Amino acid sequence: MSYRTINLPLFLSIKRYGKLIHKLIFTANLWKIGAYSVLDLVKYHVLNNEDVEIYKKKRNEVRKCKILKLSWNDFDTYTYPYASTYVPYSYYAHQCCKLNYEILHSLWEIKHMWIEECEDPIEWFVTTLLNVKFDNWLMIWSKGDNRVGNHGIRIIEKVNEKFYKISATLFIDYERYDKFEFLVNKPKSRRFDYMVQELLLRLENGEKISYDAKIYINDYGLEFVKGVVQVVIPEEIWWIYTVRDTEGYSLGEIEYVLGIDVNFDRINMVLINLNKDIVWMYTLWFKNKVTQGYCSKGKRGYVIQELHKVFTELKNLRNLKFIVAVEDPEKLSYLKYVTIYKGISGSARFNRRVIWFRPKTIEEIVQLCKQHSIHYIPVNPKGTTYSEEHEEIMQKFGLDRHMASAYLIAKRGLEKLKQII
Repeated sequence: MSYRTINLPLFLSIKRYGKLIHKLIFTANLWKIGAYSVLDLVKYHVLNNEDVEIYKKKRNEVRKCKILKLSWNDFDTYTYPYASTYVPYSYYAHQCCKLNYEILHSLWEIKHMWIEECEDPIEWFVTTLLNVKFDNWLMIWSKGDNRVGNHGIRIIEKVNEKFYKISATLFIDYERYDKFEFLVNKPKSRRFDYMVQELLLRLENGEKISYDAKIYINDYGLEFVKGVVQVVIPEEIWWIYTVRDTEGYSLGEIEYVLGIDVNFDRINMVLINLNKDIVWMYTLWFKNKVTQGYCSKGKRGYVIQELHKVFTELKNLRNLKFIVAVEDPEKLSYLKYVTIYKGISGSARFNRRVIWFRPKTIEEIVQLCKQHSIHYIPVNPKGTTYSEEHEEIMQKFGLDRHMASAYLIAKRGLEKLKQII
C-alpha cells in the first residue's frame, strides 16, 4: 500500500503550554542522537568490513553476514538496541533505524553511476557513507500501530473548525516519558482536512490502519516552537477526495490509446484506434516557461492544467473511451542519470536539456489519469526516440521526430493492452 503525506501547521507558545515546548525540543534532540548512534554503527561495520551476527529464533542459530546484506527486519533487530539506549521508546527507536537503513541502501543503489569519478564504485560508496552527516534539523519520527493508528504521535480528534488535538509521547528526562496533548492547526487545503477526518472516522469504526507520523521543528526559541506535524495516510483515502470524475470504464471497453511523449519544451500527443490508425494529434508547447530563472513549479502547473482540459475534451465532450500510454518514469529516470554521468552528449545545449528534463512530469500525468479515472499503461522508453522502428514511423506517416515518438508510445501501449485483455 502506498501513502501520502499531509502537513498540519504547529505553533506552541510557552504562555499556553509552559514547559511542554522544552520537553518537545529535548525529545527531538534525543531522537537525533539515537539516529546518530545507528549511523556510527553502520559506518564502523562498513569501514572495517566486519560481519554482523544475527540470532535466528526459529532455527535457534546465529547467522553471520555483511550489514549491507541484511533485510530490514534483521537490520532493525541488530541496530535497535543501540538506538534504544538513547531513545528508550520503541516506536521512536525503530524509526531511527529505518532512517539509516534507507540512507545505506540508497547510496548502495546509486554507486554504479559514479564509476567515471573514482573508477571503483565500492570506494565511492564507502567514502560517501563516511562523509554522511545529518543537517541542523530536529525531528521526531514515530512508527505506525494498527491498534490506534500511531501510538507515539496520534491524532485524537478535531476540536473545532481550526484545530486538531494531537497526543505525543515526550521525554521528561533520559529515562522517563509521558503522553502530552496539544493543538495543531488544520491543513491549509480543505480537501486535506477531509482526508484527515476520513482517517479518524475509519479508526473509530475499528479498521486496522497504521500511519507514520513526524513532528518536524522548523524554528524554536525559549518561548515558542514552530513546525509541522506530518501525517502519512493511505493512498486509498487520498483518492476518495482527489478523483474529479468517478465514472470510469473497464479495459474491455477501450477503443483508443493516447500516447504522450514528454520533452524538454513540449508534450506531443497522438490518439490511435485499435487498428493503429491516427485519429487525433496535438502538441502542447511551453517554450517560454523553461527559460533560465523560471519557476519549475509554474511550468508543471501549466502543463497539468492544459492536460486536464485535453482529458476533459476527449472524455466528456467527445465521449471517447481511451487509455493513456506513457514512458515508464522509473526506467526513464535511470536512463537520464546514465546519460548524464556517462557523458553521452552531443553539445552543451543537449546537456542542459537532459538535466532540466524531469520524469516527475510523467508521474504527475499518471496522477492526473487517476483523478479522471483513466487507465494508464507504462511502456519501455528504450528506442522511442532513436531506433529503426522510429524512423519507419516517421517516413510512413510523415511525422516529425517527437510526434513519431508519441505514436510509438501509443503503439506499445496498445500491444500491452491486448496482452492484458
